[in-house]
Amino acid sequence: MNGGLSSVFASRKNNGVLWEPDANTVLWLPGQDDAYSATIRDRSGKGNNGTITGATWKRAAKGLWYPDYDGSDDLVTANGVVSSEVFGNAFTVLGWGKLSNWTGTKVLFCGGKAATDTEYTEMYYHAATNTLRSDTFNVAGGTNLVISAGIYDNDSDWHFLAMAVDADGHLNRFIIDGADIGSEDTNANDLSGFDRCYIGQLEWTAANTSVWQGGIALMRVITLELTTIQLLNIRAQERHLFGV
Repeated sequence: MNGGLSSVFASRKNNGVLWEPDANTVLWLPGQDDAYSATIRDRSGKGNNGTITGATWKRAAKGLWYPDYDGSDDLVTANGVVSSEVFGNAFTVLGWGKLSNWTGTKVLFCGGKAATDTEYTEMYYHAATNTLRSDTFNVAGGTNLVISAGIYDNDSDWHFLAMAVDADGHLNRFIIDGADIGSEDTNANDLSGFDRCYIGQLEWTAANTSVWQGGIALMRVITLELTTIQLLNIRAQERHLFGV
């Protein structure tokens, strides 16, 4: 393929998403052209396809397909990505979310240990404080380390969320839209044994807990701690797809 046609192809594939996975990417869910599939295909090359339960496909104004959650029992599981390769080392989780209902806590992403345990890390909307948050949690140890961002309530916008964690489990940066909210470097929770990955709810002590209501798009898990500049550049490259 010549350079001109290659450039055109690059600008059109995946409905205008230009971000490319590399060897450090273990999950990349850019959406797809099959709006009836119960699988969201992983384009990282690792084969960690997501299984869709209940969520339906919708299409953004710019053509991007994404799963839309009903706030009741919808879920995407991608448990194949959760291993010592990811959660025993530095990692970054990032994606876009839009809420259509801001009543009650809503979880965008959650990774953690099996349902019989109580340790996990998550990005979510916290209804009691009207904030978007990132945290690590250990019920048994009474430890809940939280980074909160601003006040978000009843808007219908897409928001970019990213959390970057080092090999010791420290939340070194939490990005909301175009801002680095801060860090929480005192985490003592052990992330290395995580073996579950849920997109759209907190499936730990009980099924269908804190289910997202609205869209989730372009979720990624990368086995590197991305910098603030890298994350803000990704957002800048993608924001036009979401009209923000």
